[in-house]
Amino acid sequence: MIQGESAQFTATLLDADAIPISGKRISWYSEDSSAATVTQAGLVTAIQPGRCRIRAYIPLVAGTAEVIISDAAISHHLLMSGPLRGLAISGNKGYIPVWNSDSILVLDIAAERRTGVIHTGSPVASIAFNPAGTRAYFTTDDGKLGAIDAASDSTIGTVSIAPGIDAPLTSADGGTVWVISGFYGRLYAVNAVTLAVVDSTRIPESSHRLVLNPTLNRLYLTGDIDAVVRELDAGTLVSLRSWNLGGRPNGMALSLDGTRLFVANGQNWVDEIQLSSGVVSSSVPLPSGAGDIVLSPDGVWLAVISTPPQIFFLYSSTRSMDKTVRIGGQPSGLGYRADGTRLLVANFDGWVDFIR
Repeated sequence: MIQGESAQFTATLLDADAIPISGKRISWYSEDSSAATVTQAGLVTAIQPGRCRIRAYIPLVAGTAEVIISDAAISHHLLMSGPLRGLAISGNKGYIPVWNSDSILVLDIAAERRTGVIHTGSPVASIAFNPAGTRAYFTTDDGKLGAIDAASDSTIGTVSIAPGIDAPLTSADGGTVWVISGFYGRLYAVNAVTLAVVDSTRIPESSHRLVLNPTLNRLYLTGDIDAVVRELDAGTLVSLRSWNLGGRPNGMALSLDGTRLFVANGQNWVDEIQLSSGVVSSSVPLPSGAGDIVLSPDGVWLAVISTPPQIFFLYSSTRSMDKTVRIGGQPSGLGYRADGTRLLVANFDGWVDFIR
């Protein structure tokens, strides 16, 4: 439920054979009335973000339901099918893989609704659009890289690359797709049309995030075990620079002009690397560990996924905190709508939040 929302709950009393019993008065109780209240008619009202158990009971018999209450900043809470495993956005279209499934859900972002499903033949690990939004590339749990035609929402083809490939990323001209294999500890460059591997290089096995800086034609790689961010030439895959940030570097986001790299750290801070000089600015602490990070289309805001499940909004100019939105569940991916008025957060527990 969303903060301020009310919903009618019902309870049914059953006998030992699961046959409904009528004529008994059921009482209602909230285990945390500061989070949610309930009337004796079963009407639940969400008061503030958090978790609360609602209990329906008669003497000696009780039933409970857990309510997860999201922040009022969430304009829409869209229930989907299955645990969601990430999010890719281009224009008003979103693609969301379903964990342990060959299904990619299609989302109309403007209408805030699901419009279809794409079947890939293998469970999907991750997905990303090319810059033009004409294609999306996905990796599968069995080591394949596939392409989707975004106009028809149909799979073009798949090719086996390597076990454990993840984090597909497309070059600015759309001609190359890069993928990481943590299993082999390699970064692969793949022809975006034929899906044939054209180059590869050795990387740490802990590497799991990849960002392109089209201004400098550089790739940036994080690995949360060795605490290092690496810079590679996007054309040759030659290693250029590295920064040991400590902790567990996770998601990365680039400033609009490509001069600053923001790095979310699982050890409760955000770093900023000045790419012209290579200087790392002082870390800005966070209340809890950071996972993925994304920059708003106007470059003003940094949105950071954190655990416990919440989103931190920071000013990109100072990395100072503006607000926190509690969302519940297990957030698995985020991205901004093209106009920047909504941040979408895919949740492993089976929903998408639209945050104002």
